[in-house]
Amino acid sequence: MNHNAANERMLTIMKQVMPSDIMVFLTPKNDSYNAQVFLSGTEIFVADEKSIPVEALRKINQQNQHQAAINLLQDSSVSIGSNQWATNKTEDGRAIIANDMHLPLAVPNLWYQARLNYPGVSLSGISLPGLPMMIAGSNQHVAWGFTDAKADVLDLVSLTINPDNKNQYQTPSGWKNFKMHSEVIQVKGEPDTRIEVRQTQWGPVSPKLLLGKQFAIQWTLFHPEAVNLSLADNKGHIAWTLTGKFPRRTNFDGAVSVTREQADISWHGMRPTSQYPHVIDPDSGILMTANNRVIAQQNDFLIGHNFANGFRAYRIAELLKSQQTMDKDFLHKIQLDTKTNFYTFYQQLALSALTDKVTATDPLFQELKSALQKWDGYANAESISFGLLVEYRVALANLIFSSYLQQCKAVDKNFHYHWRKMDTPLRLLLTYKIPDTLPGSQKYSSWNDLIIQVLKKTAKNIQQRFPEKRLSLLSWGDMHTVQLQHPFSRVFPWLGFFLNMPQQPLNGCTYCVRVATADFGASMRLVVSPGHEDKMILVTPTGQSGHPLSTHYQDRFPYWVNGKKCTSFQILKTQSCY
Repeated sequence: MNHNAANERMLTIMKQVMPSDIMVFLTPKNDSYNAQVFLSGTEIFVADEKSIPVEALRKINQQNQHQAAINLLQDSSVSIGSNQWATNKTEDGRAIIANDMHLPLAVPNLWYQARLNYPGVSLSGISLPGLPMMIAGSNQHVAWGFTDAKADVLDLVSLTINPDNKNQYQTPSGWKNFKMHSEVIQVKGEPDTRIEVRQTQWGPVSPKLLLGKQFAIQWTLFHPEAVNLSLADNKGHIAWTLTGKFPRRTNFDGAVSVTREQADISWHGMRPTSQYPHVIDPDSGILMTANNRVIAQQNDFLIGHNFANGFRAYRIAELLKSQQTMDKDFLHKIQLDTKTNFYTFYQQLALSALTDKVTATDPLFQELKSALQKWDGYANAESISFGLLVEYRVALANLIFSSYLQQCKAVDKNFHYHWRKMDTPLRLLLTYKIPDTLPGSQKYSSWNDLIIQVLKKTAKNIQQRFPEKRLSLLSWGDMHTVQLQHPFSRVFPWLGFFLNMPQQPLNGCTYCVRVATADFGASMRLVVSPGHEDKMILVTPTGQSGHPLSTHYQDRFPYWVNGKKCTSFQILKTQSCY
């Protein structure tokens, strides 16, 4: 689940070619939502007009004013991750945990419901076929779930090659020979393919280059994999901590690629588990994570850098704090929440630009204003104009950030900007509308002009794809559907009728508690209290069977897509869905 290699490449390139104040501005460590949901420590997050490096942006805009806008944005809000929370704010004091893991969706499903019984132990939950363990679930005493911590446990070690001997690289103790070994890949009907792998003292050498240099990959892959674990027990206790291995870095933080030619820049083993952050039985009676930053910035335990936007965690906390007591049905309801104030900023931005003077000049602007006023604040299938807001935000970010990041693309054609808290700088620019920060000043007369023109272009793109519907009638369900595909149907499309799940409009979005896209979302929904496994809620996108003629091939799909519950009493024997 580790993706920080791409983050490190991005940050290394940005550091190489961009002024430091612009890089800091475009890669904030926090956002306004995250600052309100820390599990550990406190931190004041302030983002205002003073945060904008006006002079540096003015200079870079002047340099790029004649450059055509290009798509540099890779919106990684949809990434492997999960929601989880635990609470003991219940009528009888029991603890309950809820966990829904967000992963690519397909047929067959990744997880299967299972129960393992042996003397003195009964485990209930989800398992991965072929893996002799329960991934998430309960053993009658303790229930557990996990999310991706967005941990940085990988480094790209920049290598200096001996100019007189390409088979050697620089180390703190001098030149050292690469170790070589071969990997043989057998291909059916073809000759074997042999790959030569060069090994350094830090790890294997990547076949790719970074800023024209070779690099090695140092990774905790050779240690137990790091995951984020949350627990609830049958005595009413709840807890959160980290598991896995975290490197102890010396004199660098792992955000960008560095050389290791100096002995004082290195990994000095792994952090002892005694230093791992943890929270047990907080006064609030709730714990939750959603791939967000969970430790205050001043804490010296570095988990990672590019955490998820804090809105999901903020919304989960808001719902959990709204009730004095909760039960499993309420926790399951939270898993299905689609209210998304995250997009309210972009709705108000567009409406404020659509003045009477503007709408009088073009009937399309009148249609847009009517559509935007109809949005109900949710990402439900029936929500009008929500799809317009989703695409409008991405279009604004693409245009604005591509102007600032042209030089990064010039030094690496594969460069993409994928900072998950990009909305912090984006909203600052769109709020204060400082003329010197305006990208494409040759094309746009003002920030309001840019806002209007991007809105118009977005609307026309949508109209071309959905010509049969007026914008004021176009719902999220018209634009947002899900179809779980079997890998065989990708090769032989005619098999889709037999193997795929039926295509359906889908509630949810990337900035909702109910994360959902056409092929990504909740791979399971689990709610359980230890000792009460007979009342466990466990819903998966497909049935238990991988055989398309079985009655259990897709029997759970309607409950998953429609947000219904399945309570399993005896696994594979009795099941109640409602």
